[in-house]
Amino acid sequence: MIDDPLSVSGRQMVPVCVEDITERKRVKQALRESEERYRGLVETMNEGLNMLDENGLLIYANDKFCKMLGYSRDEIIGHHISEFVDKSNQNILKEQLGRERKCERVSYELARTGKDGRKIFTIVSAVPILDADGNFKGSFAVVTDITERKRVEEALQKSEASLVEAQQIAHLGNWDWDIEKNELSWSDEIYRIFGLEPQEFGATFEAFLNSVHPDDKEFVKKSINEALHERKPYFIDHRIVLPDGTERIVHTQDEVFRDETGKPIRMVGTVQDITERKRAEEALRESLERHRAFVVASKQIVLTTNADGEVDADIPVWREFTGQSEEAVKGWGWMEAVHPDDRERVAPVWKKAVAARSPYEIEYRVRKHDGSYRHFLARGTPVLGKDGRVWQWVGTCTDITGLKRAEDELKARVEELEEFHEVVVGRELKMKQMEAELERLMAEFGEKK
Repeated sequence: MIDDPLSVSGRQMVPVCVEDITERKRVKQALRESEERYRGLVETMNEGLNMLDENGLLIYANDKFCKMLGYSRDEIIGHHISEFVDKSNQNILKEQLGRERKCERVSYELARTGKDGRKIFTIVSAVPILDADGNFKGSFAVVTDITERKRVEEALQKSEASLVEAQQIAHLGNWDWDIEKNELSWSDEIYRIFGLEPQEFGATFEAFLNSVHPDDKEFVKKSINEALHERKPYFIDHRIVLPDGTERIVHTQDEVFRDETGKPIRMVGTVQDITERKRAEEALRESLERHRAFVVASKQIVLTTNADGEVDADIPVWREFTGQSEEAVKGWGWMEAVHPDDRERVAPVWKKAVAARSPYEIEYRVRKHDGSYRHFLARGTPVLGKDGRVWQWVGTCTDITGLKRAEDELKARVEELEEFHEVVVGRELKMKQMEAELERLMAEFGEKK
């Protein structure tokens, strides 16, 4: 109130002071709008945000942080941050809060516990909040949920562990050759295959070649060059020599990657130790060779059929003997080589054995490629699977023509002997009869005297 108004030209006037606050209003409005935008940004961020006071109590949390843990804002505000951290990570939290109190910026992983008890993995990036005098008043943190990433990493680690285990079991390793840099990386199993400790040395193409058996080195180099420059498949077996001198056999195969000009720039592949398999194959080959020699020496024909008794595989020895083609032998075609008079007897015996799943034995005549017939003794037995079902029949046909001839000759000789015996016996009997008659006559003549 102005007690002493002014008088101007007989008029009383009251002085008034006017201040232009337009700019202030604009600033307040802009600040309000900025705060609204900031609040909206904070609440809609895809990251969790929280603020702690100097004692570690939560004084702010955005919606993302609340949803991340499964709590409402009222259930979070005013509680100590440790209440929402997994027991296994309490020491980590304590250590990091201590660093924040020293006004340090921190970033660390922290496992939290949600309202439903599930473990939530997060990355926390926190900055200290200071007053005008530089005193610690709390902290502001951005919290990123990395639970899914952790699960993926864990699955990847398990997958890698499974791969390593599988490679060890299969003696299979993988390699990657950067041709331009001449850098060759091996998996741990390749080192083991080559008799080395995993990652014992920096692998190079030259180091690989040094491990190849001297007699196979040119073959390996030629195969690699053909794969690189002639686009031929690299799919080979070769020997390697371990540091202790032991020889092993490996199977290697690869894929070549090229640039837009067709130039090879990278080669990746696998190496598998197949020594035991090769030894088994060699032992099997030797066994089969011995068996073949035995069959040839014993004039046997070895054959196999399916579970129904039908020939489903080639029988070279049978074809060589009968002159039948491979297709002609298939199924029941082999019966065409059996003597017509024997077929009606052979077929029922074979079919009965198949139906009863029992061994069989029978003799019959087989037509040779020159049209003559020879006698064979056929034997067969079923091969049973673990479930007791027949999955194959294995049999032999043995040429017994010589034996049959010997039997026939023996039979003829016996018959001759029997006939001779009958003649001799008849003669002896006749002589005895004649002697008896002579004695009788002499006796009768003596009485007459």
